[in-house]
Amino acid sequence: MNEPTQQRLPETRAGGWVHVGDIQHPGPPEALVKDKLPAESPVKTWTYIGIDPGAGGGLASVTVGRDVHHVEGAAGSIPMPKTERDIWDWIESKWASGFAVIEKVGGYMGGEDNRFLGPAMFKFGMNYGFLRGCLIAVGIPFEEVVPRTWQKGLGILGRKKTESKTAFKNRLKARAQQLFPGEKVTLATADALLIAEFCWRMKGPRGTAAVSD
Repeated sequence: MNEPTQQRLPETRAGGWVHVGDIQHPGPPEALVKDKLPAESPVKTWTYIGIDPGAGGGLASVTVGRDVHHVEGAAGSIPMPKTERDIWDWIESKWASGFAVIEKVGGYMGGEDNRFLGPAMFKFGMNYGFLRGCLIAVGIPFEEVVPRTWQKGLGILGRKKTESKTAFKNRLKARAQQLFPGEKVTLATADALLIAEFCWRMKGPRGTAAVSD
């Protein structure tokens, strides 16, 4: 006796929503990716992700909701999770995101003790590749952007020759605190929040951020 086969409900996409049978789910926001938002659109949200790779980095998102009258936004951030499963769970939860930006960094990691240089670079490379893989698997479009590009897009001056690394990181933290007064900003999450803000400015309907190197 043949077992009954499960019937797959028809799936269609329209206006940034996925319709499966009679059920409507939020889907990839095609209209917003194209920098177009129809005036007749109902209230919807789009999420923009910023990723500061590395064990000391973080993950952040800026969620923007809009109807025909106004735009509202909210942000969230976490230090980089310690396990691959926790990283996946966070990114997978953002499956309906509009876009993501991951900071592009060089392969060299400086340090005073070269005994740990090779293992640190290898671990960083694995984490970087895993983050990219998660975005690809979930279906979130993304770009890699070097630090000077997203910093320039937010009007942040680069690190001065006489400026210590700690002072520069605190300057970035202060900028993130200015932009996200309702968010608890740490040194681990500051860059990710700023990258998410750059992503929103670059790929959102206003598209004001500079993207050239």
